[in-house]
Amino acid sequence: MNNRAMLLCSASLIGALSFAPALAQEADDESGAKRLGTVTVTAQKREESILDVPLSVQAIESETLENAGIKDVAGLVKLIPGASVVSASSRGFETIQIRGISAGTTGDGLTGYYVDDFAFGVPNLQLSPPARLLDLDQVEVIRGPSGTIWGQGSMGGNIRLITADPDTDAFSGKLVGEYSNTEGGSDNYAVDGVVNIPIAKDKFAIRLSGGYDELGGYADVLQTGQTDANGSNGSNFRIKALYTPTDRLSVRATYWTIDNEQGFSNSVITTNPATGLPLSEPALNGAGSVTNGPVDGFVDTSMDIGSVAIKYDFDKVTLTSSTSYTEHELDFEAPLTLGAFNYNNDSTFKTDSFTQEFRLTNTNEAVFNWIAGVYYRDATINSDIDFYLDGTDFALGLIPLISITGPLETKSWSVFGEASWKLFDGKLVPLIGVRYFEDERSSGPGFDRVTSLPRPKLSETFDSVSPRFSLKYLPNANTTIYLNAAHGFRSGTIQTDAQVAAANTLGVPAQRGVDPDELWTYELGGKFSLANGTVLIDGALYRTDWTDVQQPFGPLSSVANVGDAKIEGIDIGLAWLTPVDGLSLQANANMQNAEWDTVRPNVTASLPFVTPGAEVLAVPEQTFSLAANYERDVSVFGGSVLSLNSTYAYRSDSLQQTGTRTDDIKDLSLSANLKTASGVTLGVFAFNALDEDGAAQRIIYAGDPIVRPYPRRIGVKLGVEF
Repeated sequence: MNNRAMLLCSASLIGALSFAPALAQEADDESGAKRLGTVTVTAQKREESILDVPLSVQAIESETLENAGIKDVAGLVKLIPGASVVSASSRGFETIQIRGISAGTTGDGLTGYYVDDFAFGVPNLQLSPPARLLDLDQVEVIRGPSGTIWGQGSMGGNIRLITADPDTDAFSGKLVGEYSNTEGGSDNYAVDGVVNIPIAKDKFAIRLSGGYDELGGYADVLQTGQTDANGSNGSNFRIKALYTPTDRLSVRATYWTIDNEQGFSNSVITTNPATGLPLSEPALNGAGSVTNGPVDGFVDTSMDIGSVAIKYDFDKVTLTSSTSYTEHELDFEAPLTLGAFNYNNDSTFKTDSFTQEFRLTNTNEAVFNWIAGVYYRDATINSDIDFYLDGTDFALGLIPLISITGPLETKSWSVFGEASWKLFDGKLVPLIGVRYFEDERSSGPGFDRVTSLPRPKLSETFDSVSPRFSLKYLPNANTTIYLNAAHGFRSGTIQTDAQVAAANTLGVPAQRGVDPDELWTYELGGKFSLANGTVLIDGALYRTDWTDVQQPFGPLSSVANVGDAKIEGIDIGLAWLTPVDGLSLQANANMQNAEWDTVRPNVTASLPFVTPGAEVLAVPEQTFSLAANYERDVSVFGGSVLSLNSTYAYRSDSLQQTGTRTDDIKDLSLSANLKTASGVTLGVFAFNALDEDGAAQRIIYAGDPIVRPYPRRIGVKLGVEF
């Protein structure tokens, strides 16, 4: 039996436990008994039990991410009911949707992202943070619009990465190394480390964390035969300092640098662009001319973040200041084929973003609770887009189609607040919130290298009032029932003349200034702690009315307000600490119907997949996940803890911009870890153990390109804590 088969057999022992993902963690009560629903979350920017929050909120611990092989934000979707990947061009170049709020990759984000206390976002690109999920306390996910206190990008939901704080009491550290093999591809390596250093006991400490990984490629370049050319590597380093000079004051300062590099992209072709014949194995398109030769594609993403969060507790009010500065760069070269011609998109997008938030939160458990704040953001994305046709084989030379430079700037500010009242001894809690948002957005001046003409500056101002209404009913200490009505808003955008011309050529009315879109979501939900806290059930019914949807389309990602959509769905989650000591089971599921309600004239004629009654693009009707975790003490190595973990996730097919559908996607991850009393961990794992290779995304170009799940990885890890 070879090493790969032996590793697979070891990991398959966990299959008897196999079910899938994380909802709420467990915690000990004062008696030491395990209880669910007691985990603390900050979904309303105050610390609360997850059972008490009148929102569809999920808390996912870092250990769950590690066991499921989740290394980035896009990987989280298999744990989030109703979420899916809209686009995953490469690591660090990914877009996800929650609860059917999906509209391509161009335009401001529809899912909000926070890293600790500051917002992440790239103007006019729906990108998730390129962060590797390392040394986190937990991830918090809000499903449904949460723009009242989390900002204008949170139309579908909000994802918050909460990094581990330094410990001011004790020195500690951890080092973990991994090796794995890719089915049909190259080997993979990773090393991660954490060191916690107390400088002044109870006052000051720093925490260093970082790592480097290489993910092997698995696809060969069709034109050259270059093997495993879509491999990638990533590095990240974070330093976080905590200063608590008094019981009232805390200062957290963080610097985080991230760099990802990938050969070509995640897009692989399934037919030969020249002949149209199927390929026996997925390949990469190094499209180029006979004269100039094939093109080596790549996608590089990098991010540097600096942030400072200051919190001061007065007697009854807490003042929080959060300041951040982010530099983000996306640089790629994407060769592609359309008909008899080869094209290349060689583009760079550099973003600088400054954010500042001040907020006040009452800290007592009064009948009246409130939060109020102000927020400011100044962000600029500088674009250098060079999209050209290679016509040298036809004596046409390189023909630029879009070749422009110039900035897009957004200066936005908002004021927000929420207030709630505890009525009838706290059994009934109404809440009212509102956010006023204003965005001054400008594009240019720039330069169009195709026409040799300057691009004039164009400015637009967008504003919105976004309210939220909630009614929470607490019939007993173990039950929460809630009603929510929340408004979501996304700024309009400004596009190029070439994008407008391309849209008009397709018969879709478009303009440089694109109007905002907005929505209302209505939700009825409940959370129930049963069987003395060993069972936690939560569920929600929701409906969303989404108007003036900004929909990107066509090869140049033109954007137009194409119409209105309606989304109806149900989420349900179950967590169970079974009578079998050490065995816990969890399940999450979503069913939803997202369809176009009305569509503007002329759109359907050019975009036949956008028509009343048709599905919203890239939204699966069903997602579910199941998880099993088992821990027990064993006597080996002087006393150890054995943990067996499995996660299974399913996502149904969805309609793509190609007019075709993706495949159903199934993902099974298995892991087994043995942690000794001395702090050494030995582990085996199998990620995508079923070697799912269906189309998770389909793309409009010759060669029938798809994005498929990364092939099966089977590996081992060795870690030590000190």
